[in-house]
Amino acid sequence: MSWFRILRSNKFDDSLGGSRSPVVLLSLSILLTLPACSHELPPEVLKARQSHQPGSNHPIEYPHISGSFGEYRTGGRFHPGLDYKTFNRNGLPIHAVDDVTAARLYTSEIGYGNGLVLAAADGRHYTYGHMYDFMGKHPGLEYVREALYLMHPTNRASINLPGYFSFKKGEV
Repeated sequence: MSWFRILRSNKFDDSLGGSRSPVVLLSLSILLTLPACSHELPPEVLKARQSHQPGSNHPIEYPHISGSFGEYRTGGRFHPGLDYKTFNRNGLPIHAVDDVTAARLYTSEIGYGNGLVLAAADGRHYTYGHMYDFMGKHPGLEYVREALYLMHPTNRASINLPGYFSFKKGEV
């Protein structure tokens, strides 16, 4: 007899010999006397959690993820990255999660909006999208964004950048 049928027919107690059977009482007494199992995290993990630095794993301080990688989206597509909630605050500092160089800047009224593709030396690329502006370590990036907007009134443009906009891990 399956569990579903046992529960639906209210014969659960009978299948174990009644609610006061020695098997049930023995099982409960063993469970209650066992010490609680605690799986402690390694000290380096606890230390990393307690001393979270911007740019260590996430590009913003106190990350609150609102969209996860691989999440199903309308139109039969999957979300290609992580979205972070900023609680309607603009201008928050965004930190580099690795030593990177700005490879491409783009603007659009749809999709990622203002975005920046950062390239690491090992070949990984990080795409920062939905950005308010690019006023950080390199204000020249904001000037490039404004120039793109002036040249393309439809606000849909991108440009490959030379390799001199570089950021160290954790820099804004």
